Amino acid sequence: MKTKKNYITINKIFSDLIAKNFIYILMILILSIGLSFFYNKLIKDKLYTYSIKINSPTNFNIKEINLDLNTTALLERFLINYMNNIDVDLIDKDIFTDKSNVSIKFSSTHNLIEIDNILEIINADLNDYILETLNFKLSQIEMVNFPNYNLSDISDNINYLNYINKEITTKTIKLYLENFNIISDNLKFTSLNGVQKKNNIFTNIEIIFAGLVFGILISSIILFLKSNYFRKFFL
Repeated sequence: MKTKKNYITINKIFSDLIAKNFIYILMILILSIGLSFFYNKLIKDKLYTYSIKINSPTNFNIKEINLDLNTTALLERFLINYMNNIDVDLIDKDIFTDKSNVSIKFSSTHNLIEIDNILEIINADLNDYILETLNFKLSQIEMVNFPNYNLSDISDNINYLNYINKEITTKTIKLYLENFNIISDNLKFTSLNGVQKKNNIFTNIEIIFAGLVFGILISSIILFLKSNYFRKFFL
């Protein structure tokens, strides 16, 4: 019963303090909300965070020409180049690889970074890389010349087999180049969740709420410092 009485007494003292200092408390709350808007709109460093998880296709290989490309390793390379080519300063650049999935995450104080076309860019990089590799191999093979053959000579037989191998390899590469549009349609980097964008910008409601919380905290401290309890036991 005594505890209940003390509780009621404390509540009455606190409510009396609020009533006596209502205008003062109201001014503190309004000022706190104003400061919250001032800080969030003008002073606070705005941070924009971008992330995406990308899946790489199966490795691209052509056994006839001993070509085997690790698409996951290529994806890592393309993503690093992509981040390095962004023309604003990035913060906390991270890249994670999990089997055939590669994720990137980075932050910036700029909100004008265009990242929605990232899949288009890295798929174009992949196509260019494969085309360059095929054309390079084709040019290397076409540089090899073979003399006229004397099939009764073993060495010439070997040369002839090499010549046949060259022809087969050349035709294989040209076939892939001629049908590359079909191949590239089935060889793409994909993303299940797309680009994720986050920021530390508060809405007006969140700014007001933060100001009220801060104002209530300051008001409570001031009311405590003005209370008879504080004067009696601490002064």
